[in-house]
Amino acid sequence: MRKVVGGVLPALVCMLLCTLALASPWQCRAESIVVAYSDSAPWRMTLVNGRKVGIDVEFFEELASRLGCSVVYERLPFERGLSYMAKGRVDVMVGLLRRPDRERYMYFVDPPYKDKTTKAFYVRQGHSHTISSQADLAGKKIGVINGACYHPDFDTDTRIIKEGVLSFEQNIRKLLRGRLDAVIMTESAGDWMLRSLSSARDVTKSQFKYEDGQNVYIAISRQSPFFARRHEVSTVLGQMVKQRVHAQIYAKYMAAPQGATCEANR
Repeated sequence: MRKVVGGVLPALVCMLLCTLALASPWQCRAESIVVAYSDSAPWRMTLVNGRKVGIDVEFFEELASRLGCSVVYERLPFERGLSYMAKGRVDVMVGLLRRPDRERYMYFVDPPYKDKTTKAFYVRQGHSHTISSQADLAGKKIGVINGACYHPDFDTDTRIIKEGVLSFEQNIRKLLRGRLDAVIMTESAGDWMLRSLSSARDVTKSQFKYEDGQNVYIAISRQSPFFARRHEVSTVLGQMVKQRVHAQIYAKYMAAPQGATCEANR
């Protein structure tokens, strides 16, 4: 009997160690979700102490909690975040518009957690009349964030001269120096961030904006181990949408804005 146990036990231990060796990279990555992060107040903000706050931050951290996962933020310019998603170097991005080119390397989780995102054009004071329709954008230099999508009519209009930078603040500086005709930005984010700029009084919004509905998604890298849990994520996300979790967090932030240091889009 002693010989049998002595022969079986080492074999079992060996099998167990092999199984753990194969499983642990998957499990560690799946339990700690790496999120590509760039500031876009009030959705995603970094406090002076480095803590991440914001409407989308709280919403995604609640989703992760319900999935039994923790969240690790990888601070990246937006366009580089897309590149990291394509390579599976991060697991998730939050606050994305669904586009065919992105779907090649990202899985957009249904349902969308928002169904509207207004895109406004910020111009110099006294110039609000210069953009009153889509046609007025032709030939104008519009500041954008590298890699960002805004609206199909804007994204596909080749008559518009689009100049990309890393942050909204950079675009506002270019606008005030006369190097841009306008800056396009999600209206809630643009309005919020302008309040923290001393130059805000010199900037206004054009008469024209994109206000029709656009769905906003959480996306998972198709190269990520977390991709295997996409259906579970969809189920939990659907429950949160029905419970209006995002709307409740939004209302809280709008009622009591939080100060934060903000840098860039989406």
